[in-house]
Amino acid sequence: HASPKVLLGIASGLSRKGIRLEKFVSTLSEKAQAGLRSELQRASRTVESADLSVSTLTRELQDALLLLRHATVDVASPKLRYVMERSSQAPIRLAALESFSSFHNSEITMWLIDRYPTETPAIRRAILSALLASKERQLALLGAIAEGKIAATEIDPVRAKQLTEAKDEAVREKARQVLAAAAPASRKEVLEAYQPAL
Repeated sequence: HASPKVLLGIASGLSRKGIRLEKFVSTLSEKAQAGLRSELQRASRTVESADLSVSTLTRELQDALLLLRHATVDVASPKLRYVMERSSQAPIRLAALESFSSFHNSEITMWLIDRYPTETPAIRRAILSALLASKERQLALLGAIAEGKIAATEIDPVRAKQLTEAKDEAVREKARQVLAAAAPASRKEVLEAYQPAL
């Protein structure tokens, strides 16, 4: 029966190698699988029973939110969304968002985009960071900007440069189209002037 700290250490090590804990579990003995599943269930119960009105992120809740990052999306997503939607406390919401956004699927990406306009500045910054984390999410972010769901002015110059100079050609082209169209005249002229070089 591994402690949450041990499991988080194992999960972090696997994650660095590109392996999710849920995949690793299937290679273990039945007894070890049962123990890991028990810890993930305990993390789920901790999140479900947490007092989300308190302003302090307890170590127990923080560990549970981190551990859910390594559960299956079907198990983790509803719990993490619940915390994001019910808590008004920034530290708790940021911890839940960090774990929630570690799952890369289109439903989660769209949820992040839909939530963006109504969120606090700190949560919006975290959502933007999550949306910049992969090619698919970058394209979704640029699509949301093109559709007016997120204002182009929300993208600071550093992030705009990250998008317009992305390694992926599709991201670069979409960023240049979307961000140049929304840029103020002087910025737009600079982007157009350097377009051939980019």
